[in-house]
Amino acid sequence: MPLMSMLVAVFLPINLSYLIPMAQNRQKTAMDFYSLYSAEDMRKARNTAWKYFVTEPKSKGGSEKGKRLDDYLCFLTQPESSEAVTPEMHEIYQETSRVLEYFAMINACLERRAVDRDMVRSFIGWYYSWWRDEVMNSLRDRPFMLGEPARYRPVWWNKLKELDELCDETAQPDGAANGSQRGSLTNKTPNSTIHTSQPPIPESH
Repeated sequence: MPLMSMLVAVFLPINLSYLIPMAQNRQKTAMDFYSLYSAEDMRKARNTAWKYFVTEPKSKGGSEKGKRLDDYLCFLTQPESSEAVTPEMHEIYQETSRVLEYFAMINACLERRAVDRDMVRSFIGWYYSWWRDEVMNSLRDRPFMLGEPARYRPVWWNKLKELDELCDETAQPDGAANGSQRGSLTNKTPNSTIHTSQPPIPESH
């Protein structure tokens, strides 16, 4: 009994002063990310980029999407090419970069365990999978060699492993992710998630 009292005396203060505040900080960071994602200026950025790189090219068909992706990569990796970019296109490229860099920032926080994983998954899982498959992977798969120096390489160019894993968890049936039962808003029951399996539309990104 005295040993148990000693353990309580040691670990209770640690839990109150360290572990609980850490969890609260992670939850607050997740809420901050949600606020950023749902803000009007970010919604506008998502809609602008999605329309330019996904919706319009699909309606036009052919090689239109590939051409737009190549032009965007040139803008990102070859500074001299920005001189020929119109103000309108510059705005579209900036909006696109803002969305992709947002995903990279979430991934970095997940790597550092600085954000609540389940809370992030509840609002970003499906949306990220659309952006990854339709835009990010399409850019990475282009037959386009990123030149040196490496400082011109976009921060999201390499796979965002933490977000990819998070997306895979969201897509799996109850408790199937990594063989564990995670307490998530997206894997309890089909009716417990705010997401749908319907194809994305610009306004929902």
